[in-house]
Amino acid sequence: MRVVKVGGRLECNDGAVLHDWALAGKGLAWRSLWEVGADIAVGRLLTVLDDFSAPPVGIHAVVPQRRHLPLRVRLFIDLLKSTWRDPAYWAASAGV
Repeated sequence: MRVVKVGGRLECNDGAVLHDWALAGKGLAWRSLWEVGADIAVGRLLTVLDDFSAPPVGIHAVVPQRRHLPLRVRLFIDLLKSTWRDPAYWAASAGV
């Protein structure tokens, strides 16, 4: 393992601003593929440090604890699961 201390003048917690700064060549930005995939696909941005990418993060539906969920809630959760489980959905959203 190698530890490298980095520094710089720019600091931000706004994803849109980070995206703009990366497009302007002002440094690295850690963004989701669906946010910057189209820019990567056409060459406006490049991926770096791919070996250090974050592990996949789950998406969870939080519902009140009840014996029976309303049908519309169960159907909505099923729709989200079937849509978001498909990697092609995320690739299409990213413009890849």
